[in-house]
Amino acid sequence: MKVAKILLLLCYSQVFLLAAALNAQQAATSSTPAVVPQLVNFSGKATDVQGKPIAGIAGITFSIYKDQHEGAPLWMETQNVQADAKGNYTVQLGATSSTGLPLDVFTSGEARWLAVRVNNGEEQPRVLLLSVPYALKAADAETIGGLPPSAFVLAAPSVGTSSMTSNSATDSAGPSPSFSGTGTTDYIPLWTNSSTLGNSVLFQSGSGTTAKVGINTATPASTLDIKGSGTVRGLLSLPALGAATSTAGQNSQPFDFTASVYNSSSKGAVNQIFQWQAEPTGNDTASPSGSLNLLFTSGTGKPAETGFHITSNGRITFASGQTFPIAAGGVTNTELQHSSLTVSAGTDLTGGGLVALGGTTTLNLDTTKVPQLAAANVFTNQNTIQVNTSDTNCNGPTDCNPGLSVINAGSGNGIAVTTGNQSTGLTINSGSGGVYVTSGFDGGVFEGDGGGGIYGDEQVDEDFLAGVNGYQIASPATHATIGVWGSSASPNGFGVYGNQVLGNLSGFQRPAGIWGDSSASAGIVGTSDSDDAVVGLTADTNHNQRAGFFDNTSSEAGDVVLQAEGFTVGGLCMITTGGDLYCSGSKSAVVPVAGGSRKVALYAVESPDNWFEDAGSGQLSSGMSVVDLESTFAETVNTNLDYRVFLTPNGDCKGLYVAQKSPTSFIVRELGGGTSNIAFDYRIMAKRKGYENVHLEDKTAAFHISETPAGLTKAQAHLVKTPPTPQQVRERLLKKMGVRPVAELSKPATGPVGKR
Repeated sequence: MKVAKILLLLCYSQVFLLAAALNAQQAATSSTPAVVPQLVNFSGKATDVQGKPIAGIAGITFSIYKDQHEGAPLWMETQNVQADAKGNYTVQLGATSSTGLPLDVFTSGEARWLAVRVNNGEEQPRVLLLSVPYALKAADAETIGGLPPSAFVLAAPSVGTSSMTSNSATDSAGPSPSFSGTGTTDYIPLWTNSSTLGNSVLFQSGSGTTAKVGINTATPASTLDIKGSGTVRGLLSLPALGAATSTAGQNSQPFDFTASVYNSSSKGAVNQIFQWQAEPTGNDTASPSGSLNLLFTSGTGKPAETGFHITSNGRITFASGQTFPIAAGGVTNTELQHSSLTVSAGTDLTGGGLVALGGTTTLNLDTTKVPQLAAANVFTNQNTIQVNTSDTNCNGPTDCNPGLSVINAGSGNGIAVTTGNQSTGLTINSGSGGVYVTSGFDGGVFEGDGGGGIYGDEQVDEDFLAGVNGYQIASPATHATIGVWGSSASPNGFGVYGNQVLGNLSGFQRPAGIWGDSSASAGIVGTSDSDDAVVGLTADTNHNQRAGFFDNTSSEAGDVVLQAEGFTVGGLCMITTGGDLYCSGSKSAVVPVAGGSRKVALYAVESPDNWFEDAGSGQLSSGMSVVDLESTFAETVNTNLDYRVFLTPNGDCKGLYVAQKSPTSFIVRELGGGTSNIAFDYRIMAKRKGYENVHLEDKTAAFHISETPAGLTKAQAHLVKTPPTPQQVRERLLKKMGVRPVAELSKPATGPVGKR
């Protein structure tokens, strides 16, 4: 609740309360006693802890305190208010009691402070009550010392001479003022001399909080409108809009400068408003501060930040896109209006320094960072040479313009690559031939059939020990359909090892250490007789990558992305493209017990519907409490449908029930009209948004996938009488793909490597 709004609303109440007090005083002399209503009208705005309006029914507690901070309330009541869509509401303080607000709260003449608490939330800052509620004390005007006038006997009039009576009558009439003059309605009068009144330059339109006063104008546009110049011989203060809290600071009152410009399109004048205001920075920190900010708007819009502001130490931050004038010879001291200029050497530069007025300085290349063409250079980091050569008459690797040409006319190497342990010496990405090499020796790189291939052979003996075979597939009828075959006889070896150290990308854009692709069969197959068939490891330090990533580009929400099954037992779990997890077994968490010496399974509760649950606590106030649904939880469920609330009182009471539900809150009351202040716990169940009508969804068809072993057709699976071993599955898969057994690969075949 903003302080200015509360004070304004209290001022509205003042008019009615003072009028009631005057009526009470007049009625004291009549035969029919008048009663001053002991209620105070109050209007406010209900908001949550984020400052968002609360619409509908809200439980609001009003408290009156003796002090601004701490202390127990002198009076307190809770009312259920009906707020509109913007959270605005109006109540009568004291309406929950037949006697209204107690008069003794205001009889001492001391200050009183009003506090508001919405839906058992944090109590908002207390606001000083003005003289308005003290008008309730006007009820004393109906009595004399607390007794009605009838309880007293009038004293007999004193007997005197006729002259004394005449003098008394004359004295009681008082002096008769003698003044004259004329005036105009709504003008504030001015004594033109000691006994004559006339018009002043002050004009008032409206009354009360809507009154506007003009100086030299009869059409004031604001609370104070001055036509003419003004002089302030003292501090002109623009205070903050309110007191800061731990959740938000407060800006100052703004200061506007308005220009008017004619718009040729709209055929009218349009205001151009520049606005200065002080704004808080570092709120709720150990070093709070502020800045002076410039805002702007054209027309009737709300002024917005320009980006230009001055900090508390006088430093200026310019708006985005700010430029400074630059002469033909560059930035000059005259343009910067300063006696000196400091030039700092950036990355890859040396030199610079302070330049006096009219002086110069020199910047040089840092040769330890910038290479020189005619000198030997050492590169200590990753470097990329990117060219864009084109050759329309390219007829082979020896007839194309190279992107990089290395020529050594002497007897040394063209390119020498030295790497650390387990590092790649050279990585090449190509749209065709990856590497073309001609050499007088039997090198480790050969040209394959139809394009580039790479074959690595250990030269100690004739055994076929290649860790990787790469085949350029010219015809599936004559070549194997495996892109990469890896085999290792070592217990600690790898059949295929791939590594990539490029950037972190998403989906299929990411570079890969190993890439397997197939148009009709498995892209990558891993089998093992006694260990893990596939292992994924990551040493990610950015905490945003996975050891394994799976994607199915199907547009159907129910297609399978990942499936895990026990071939012999028949258990199956699958994750679909819609993000759903289905398992034929149970879903449980394994939790350590007995000091970690044992682990037990805690099974998930299953339901035919898709429910989300939340739990919390609340407390009744005079038998009632309004519980707001947690905002993030409310976004995941559909509370426009019926939802379930289960209540548990934390003490003795008549019982609890849910009196009303809304999409954002529910009201809890005590049975039998009880008025206790008991605390309670609650649990809420609501249908997941988007799954409101899903009930016992039939997944029979999806689980038919498990009837076919991986990599085999249904006809092949029908021939399997007993569950095959991993070795048998592997051999069947290899035979299906046309790959020769491992025994046939023990010796290198004759001819080019591409025809193995």
